[in-house]
Amino acid sequence: MIEAFDLFTSRYANEYAIHKKPCIIILDNASMHTSDAFLAQQDNWAARGVLFHYLPPYSPELNLIEILWRKVNMNGCLCRVTSVMKILKKSVVHILSNLEMNTA
Repeated sequence: MIEAFDLFTSRYANEYAIHKKPCIIILDNASMHTSDAFLAQQDNWAARGVLFHYLPPYSPELNLIEILWRKVNMNGCLCRVTSVMKILKKSVVHILSNLEMNTA
């Protein structure tokens, strides 16, 4: 992650030198974004015009997949989907394992 941001910020630094418009990157609080090594680099990246804004630690209302997951889970669809997926997987495996390849 650090290497990727180093590469990005080194490229962005040229644009920042001309326009003085910072690039704001929104991050969640994943361990890779909050590690000591990552945080230690943020001043260097800020000097290149790249700043970070962290989402609140738990903010499902800002993440659309969390809203969808809650609705699916509340309606009990998850159990039905899981059952259907197991049946589908079993059927596909059965078909593929019994498939004869025509190599002629």
